[in-house]
Amino acid sequence: MFEYKKMQMISPGSALPGCSEAMQIASRHYVTGNPVQEPFSEDIELALFGLGCIWGAERRFWQQEGVWSTAKGYAGGYTDNPTYGEVLQWLNKPQ
Repeated sequence: MFEYKKMQMISPGSALPGCSEAMQIASRHYVTGNPVQEPFSEDIELALFGLGCIWGAERRFWQQEGVWSTAKGYAGGYTDNPTYGEVLQWLNKPQ
């Protein structure tokens, strides 16, 4: 009934094509009003979290004391600058 299949990294040839240029984003966070890209002041520490649902999880960080700003995106893998649409298309294709 419940089949477990170990996840494996895809090959570079199977990866999304991506984009050579990073997506243009707003300079300030919509909720906090703080900058979302470096350079930040020297007293700011950066943290990178791997989460499932990036939209709902990011909201929880806004509510935490000491969080300056947040930005969601994709990290790791072979694809440079994947778009949200590309990732959705890849996730919804038959495996």
